[in-house]
Amino acid sequence: MTKENVYKILDDKIEFGFYSLFFSSLHKNNVLTLDRINAVDLNTSPHSIIIDKREIIFLNHNDTNSLESFAVKNKIPLSTHFDTWAILTRDYLDTQLEEQKINEQNEKLNSIGIDQSKFKVISKGLWWTMAGTMEWAYLGLWDVFAMKQYRNPLYRLYGKGYYWKLMAIGLKGSEYEN
Repeated sequence: MTKENVYKILDDKIEFGFYSLFFSSLHKNNVLTLDRINAVDLNTSPHSIIIDKREIIFLNHNDTNSLESFAVKNKIPLSTHFDTWAILTRDYLDTQLEEQKINEQNEKLNSIGIDQSKFKVISKGLWWTMAGTMEWAYLGLWDVFAMKQYRNPLYRLYGKGYYWKLMAIGLKGSEYEN
């Protein structure tokens, strides 16, 4: 579905040769120096990096070890923020969640200013992108972007605002919220 990202994790920076998400700031500046990296998030799938206090950068799905050691070595904080998009995409999972789990997730969303009304608006807005998804375990922000990019040929023309809107929602309630 998507082309793998191409990057090298060096001692004090990460250099991207290719990044798959169209509207990322990495297309203008493909080097993540330590001063650009705010936190590492090992709760997302794939693992991610919060940069420039406004963007989530995803590594490849099979790269599950290198980011944590890079963060520890360079004293980069690990994000403690919950994965907002894993909750916002729950209605598109091919699985039934228990009522208690849904209530816990709703409380987390409420704590960052997303009540049930906003949740329904966001979920409805994802319908054309996520309909027909056959995933049962996890969907997150990377999945939304990947599906949007490759299911909608017009996304390259109008998707920039959408990209940054979803990034802002993903960072909502964190110390990097704009």
